[in-house]
Amino acid sequence: AYLGGLLAVFITGEGFFVFSETRSAAYPGAAFESEPIRRMLAGPYAPLFLFEVVVGLLVPFLVLARRRLRASPAIVATMSILAIIGILVHRLNIVLNGLSYPLVEFPPGLSIGEYTPGQPSFITSYWYAPSLVEWLIVLGVLAFGALVFTLAALVLPLRESGAH
Repeated sequence: AYLGGLLAVFITGEGFFVFSETRSAAYPGAAFESEPIRRMLAGPYAPLFLFEVVVGLLVPFLVLARRRLRASPAIVATMSILAIIGILVHRLNIVLNGLSYPLVEFPPGLSIGEYTPGQPSFITSYWYAPSLVEWLIVLGVLAFGALVFTLAALVLPLRESGAH
């Protein structure tokens, strides 16, 4: 129950930081700096942001705010997993949004390779999605971490001497 209450407090802190981040980035008068946050709140990344807020912050907090539910270790573990997923989606949202802008600031931008009447043939932002190679790298890093953990569990003494 204590860990559930502590998690609820930390989720509240994370919610405050997410709110502060979105408010400060959307400050009026900073058009270039506010464009990424607009894309995150109402653009192509809005579903990720909504998932992060609802699944990663709101649901765990509302469940853990109830003392009876907070006393169940299974519920606390499930809400912990949801909170971690929400934080990872938040980080993913930040990375994908940042990668959707070209690194080189030379005009005219990125060529989209096709001509559409009335539309420019160059863009300054786009929808970024990780390639298959990037997903395989992530999978490889996770597999390596699982291998290291497994080897550590096999090699390291995890029990006190004399314990059966």
